[in-house]
Amino acid sequence: MKKILHLACTDIQRVTRIINAVHCSFLAGFPVDIISSSRKSFNFQNKNITNHNIPPLSSNRLIKYLHFFLCCFSWIWNHRGEYEIIHIHTMPDFLVFSALPAAKTGKKIILNLHDMFPELLYDLHPNKILFKLALFIERKSIQFSNYCIVVHQEHFNLIKNRSIKNKNSEIILNTFNPDLYKPDIQKKKKSTSKTLIYSGSSSPRFGLDILIQSVKQLINQNYDIRLKILSGGKSIKHLLKIIEKLNLSDYIEISGDFTNYQNSLQNISLSDIGIVSYRNTTFTNYVLPVKMFEYSYLGLPVITPRLRTICNYFPEDSVFYYTPEDITDLTKQLIKCLDNPGLAQQKSHTAKTIIDNYSWSLDRKKYLKIISKLTE
Repeated sequence: MKKILHLACTDIQRVTRIINAVHCSFLAGFPVDIISSSRKSFNFQNKNITNHNIPPLSSNRLIKYLHFFLCCFSWIWNHRGEYEIIHIHTMPDFLVFSALPAAKTGKKIILNLHDMFPELLYDLHPNKILFKLALFIERKSIQFSNYCIVVHQEHFNLIKNRSIKNKNSEIILNTFNPDLYKPDIQKKKKSTSKTLIYSGSSSPRFGLDILIQSVKQLINQNYDIRLKILSGGKSIKHLLKIIEKLNLSDYIEISGDFTNYQNSLQNISLSDIGIVSYRNTTFTNYVLPVKMFEYSYLGLPVITPRLRTICNYFPEDSVFYYTPEDITDLTKQLIKCLDNPGLAQQKSHTAKTIIDNYSWSLDRKKYLKIISKLTE
């Protein structure tokens, strides 16, 4: 029986978008192969879903991408007759061309654009030539695929004129999939102390240094709080230095176990306030954090910067908005949330109602419809 192959140059166990797509491939009746890249292999515990792990060759992003691309190209060349569909998860966008051997034999290609790579590249390296090159690669990658999936309406609007045009495309949000959540019987401990939680990347653009300084202001105002950061990466060392400098070691815990999805959700469920701390950049204005869906589904009020895409999905009465990169305003909103539990509960209830309208069951139908269309 023909299979579906998923390619993802990342640690898939912490990317629910990939896990959801893989399970949809299985629900469509196909055995699934996955080629991913992490330092520790991940097992789906399903005999019909096989993960082939390629450990990253280097911490250098470009070398990592090129190595993974060549490994995937070689695999597909040797197994091109086994697959009905090849589903590529970005980044990088050019990973889609590793499916060339299969595309030449008429196999269908899905390009799942997780992020806006040109905008991210420009944030990291503000060079117009590099940006135009990234746009060119994005456009050619989409043209090469049979179907393009984007993450939200703002993402679609951004690239529909520059890349997608008449291409078969679909918007599938990073919604919370309750089927993946296996709650522990552990309950919140009764405590006067409130736990704030951040879960996600520690890259500078996500503003954890801003959050840490805000926590310092709250401690100075005698608020009984703790901050738990579920994150990892090279930026952690810098964050630990800030925590030590501000004498916050007793108030802030950084846990590197954020790759374990169940542990991450369990930590969120035992917390009191969910935090998004992104800086104001071109890239972050086009990000709709999956963590906002997870915080809201698990009943936490959310503190978030006022960024374009987030504002378009979450109205004022559903979250506590603050001015991006404004430590004082972040602290003000945290105090408002802490001092007004009734308001916090009301906002979290509204947010839960909103995300219920973007339910995983609807996105699952979209995935299955795409697979059906490409295999009919």
